This record gives sequence, C-alpha cells and structure tokens, in this order.
Amino acid sequence: MKKSISLILFLFIANVVILAQRTELRDVEVLFGGGPNMIFGDIGDGGIGPVGFLAARYYVNDNIVARLNLALAVGIDSDEGTTNFNRKYSFNTPVFESTVQVEYFFYRTGFLGRQDMEGLVLNVPRLGLYAFAGAGAIFFSPNPKAEKEDYDFDEDFSKISLVVPYGLGMQYRFNKRWAANVEVGRRFTLTDFLDGFSPAASRKNDMYYFALISVSYRFKPFSGTM
Repeated sequence: MKKSISLILFLFIANVVILAQRTELRDVEVLFGGGPNMIFGDIGDGGIGPVGFLAARYYVNDNIVARLNLALAVGIDSDEGTTNFNRKYSFNTPVFESTVQVEYFFYRTGFLGRQDMEGLVLNVPRLGLYAFAGAGAIFFSPNPKAEKEDYDFDEDFSKISLVVPYGLGMQYRFNKRWAANVEVGRRFTLTDFLDGFSPAASRKNDMYYFALISVSYRFKPFSGTM
C-alpha cells in the first residue's frame, strides 16, 4: 500500500513539474485557512470537526492551476441520535492530509482598466469558479470509545491510506495580490477505519468532506518583487 501511494504521488508530481517547466515563469499563490470537516464512517452519521490547511498554487496558465495542499483535521462523532444509539460508540480521529491537485477555472469575470492602489492598470478577474481533483495520502490515528464493555474494535489496520479529493470552489479577488476562497470537497479513501471501527456488515470504505474558507496572496517568484 505504501509503495503504491508513493508511486502515484511521484508520477502525479512529476507530470505537474514537467508541465510547469514547459511554460514561462508564472504566478504562485499561497493560501491559509480552515473550516469544518465531516467524516462518514461506521460510527455516528457525519459529525462536524475542525480542519486547518496551508496550500500553494502554481498558475500553469490562466485557467489551469497546480496545487499542493496540506491539511490537519480532527474527526468527531458518536452514535447519539442515530439508529445505533443503543451501541453508544464514539470516536475522535486526527487526520493529516497531503494532496496534489489540479484546479480548472471554468468561469471568470474581469475588470478591464481597473486600477490598483498604486494606480497601475490591471485586468484582474474579480470572481472565479473552479473545479478540482487530485490524489494524495492521509495519515490518521483513530480513538474509538465505547460506554459498554461488549465492543469489538480492531487495532490491526494500516493508518495510512490513499485519498482522492474532488470538488468545487470560488475565488473572489480584492486586488491583484489578495483574494478570498471558498471550496467544498469530497474525499474518497481506501480505508474503512477512519473512525477505528469496521463491522462485518460494512461494504464501503469511509469518506469525508472538507468545507474550507481561506485567504490567498499571489506573487511572481524570483522576479525581485512581491
């Protein structure tokens, strides 16, 4: 499993680097922010926990963007209020996610001749909508709990899994450098143990969602100006 994840990440990153090298030096954007996450496993029914993230974007061209994403989340949920409330299981799971993604801006609005604070004439898209998809790995450490003694938590499983994120996002620019971003993404995994529990009747792997709000700063590296 670890070798497969490493090979997929290597090939994905290599393709992005080769594509970037074939283009002239483009803008880079750094993002930081956070929001809620929801893990859908075998305990509970999509409890809400926190997530924070850092990311870097490389603008291959005006519409295609390569992105490296690092996120730290804590999944939290319990059986309370579900059809399994008598079972009284609960869990909290720290999750570290590292992914490489490609974003495609399919809609933009621009303001020709708009001036920034220094009086420079810019053609900066004010609003952009994009779709994204990618691949990466997660490292997680679930902590399942039971109020009763008759529980069946398996501790013999890998705490590393391939993850495939995809979703939609929106970017709103304040000026050429600064922007606000909102995105919602679904994450498929190859594990059924994000919550630390996989009953015999389970037929699907666990998945989770991120809803992220961030601020980004855009600049051209190695140009001598920020």
